[in-house]
Amino acid sequence: MLVTGIQLRAARAALGWSAQRLADKTGVSRKTIERLEMSRGPVSARPSTLAVILSLLEDHGLRLVDQGNGRVGVTWCVHPAANGRSNGAANGHGLFAPRKTREWRAPRLVE
Repeated sequence: MLVTGIQLRAARAALGWSAQRLADKTGVSRKTIERLEMSRGPVSARPSTLAVILSLLEDHGLRLVDQGNGRVGVTWCVHPAANGRSNGAANGHGLFAPRKTREWRAPRLVE
């Protein structure tokens, strides 16, 4: 799978984490995280380094996607075994369903 620096930055930003926090949680150095995030195009890293980062991101509800033709992104997903309980999000084909959200309602005005 193609992983780019912008995907890693976007995923980290979506979680609201600093590079240091991601480094602490993965055991990968902050400098390596920053180097990967600054990559233009596909990152150059050991497969084990990418595996630990991608696993942590997925455990926290994020998945990096490659749509081909250089189109990449980050999406929220719900892991069926998150926190040791099934939430029924899997569709039976190993794919993840979008996270359920509450319907937005406009705030009530008080006179």
